[in-house]
Amino acid sequence: MQGTSYLCYPASLGLNFTYNSIMGLPITGQNYNLVSMAFYLGFLVWEFPTVYIAQKMRIAKYLGVNTVAWGVVLMLHSVGTSFGAFFALRFILGMLESCVAPLLILLICMFYKKNEQATRISWFYVMNGLTQIFGGFISYGISFYPGSILAPYQIIYIVLGGLAIMVGISILIWLPDSPVHARMLTAKERIAALERVRDDQGGTENKKIKRDQVVETLLDIRTWLIVLTVMLTSIPNGGISNWIYIATCFGSALSTIYAYNASNTSGHTKKSTINALTMVTFALGNIIGTEIFPPKDAPDYIPGKIAIMTLIVIQLGLSFLIRWINLQLNKNKRARIAELKERYGWTDADVEKERERHAFLDLTDKQNPFFVYTA
Repeated sequence: MQGTSYLCYPASLGLNFTYNSIMGLPITGQNYNLVSMAFYLGFLVWEFPTVYIAQKMRIAKYLGVNTVAWGVVLMLHSVGTSFGAFFALRFILGMLESCVAPLLILLICMFYKKNEQATRISWFYVMNGLTQIFGGFISYGISFYPGSILAPYQIIYIVLGGLAIMVGISILIWLPDSPVHARMLTAKERIAALERVRDDQGGTENKKIKRDQVVETLLDIRTWLIVLTVMLTSIPNGGISNWIYIATCFGSALSTIYAYNASNTSGHTKKSTINALTMVTFALGNIIGTEIFPPKDAPDYIPGKIAIMTLIVIQLGLSFLIRWINLQLNKNKRARIAELKERYGWTDADVEKERERHAFLDLTDKQNPFFVYTA
């Protein structure tokens, strides 16, 4: 999983594409900006279809196929010479990568407990940071290539594309789709892997797309607060991530949102839907963010800086609101369980049996009275 995040980031989110602009890339001016935007447009178009297609298939296999295809498309960048070719390739690259984060989050939810998920998700962004270093060294080394057969940018895309194909093949061979399919575990260990996440009440993998879970996601106020959160953090990210490297740490805010979604959403279809909304908003916010520093505001770009600070302040208040809502929901859950105990005459042992019975029923966090939100 870390390998997928490690290799997808450098070429798709800008490091090597930006660096290649001074290494012979035949796209300049406004066309360069449009080609950069094409990646996010592919994200927008394909995010919802890809997460629902993935739900019908074995997750790791779908991820592996997309990673291999991603590597092939990346290598094809080396033969592109026109604006149209690069725009199409970047668009397809965005489509193929749109499944990566949602599927990795789903896999983490299946294998790790709530108090472990945030740490595992944070490693995705550790890998993203390492790609900045790794990609920079590769680009720097290739810049000294003395030959004339290939331009330096072509070599970069061939190398990274080939590595991505290798990682994709490794995913297809070794990455399990769920604890049930984990071949490296014995039968007893697979059961233990499932049992250790039972208390989280997060459900398990389900191939059926449930309409009621989609509807609940769209009617849940927390969904739109998360969408707003992603928008408020993605616009500044799109505006500053291509300026100075120290500012790229701001993008790690998205990893916190990933962790929130993983720990506070139950029901396989609902998880897929909220993750898709998160990534669509991420792409849209970054597209808007690229326009926050227009040339007319140079050299100080005061309007853009004011806009970013305003969005961050609003986001701070929004974070406290989301926390308050989760605390209230947990209070309501406790009251609901007390009501059920009184109505049916349950003992504490009966409550525990019901808690265990609900764990793997693929219920949403609202449908399951035993689900506990993190705050």
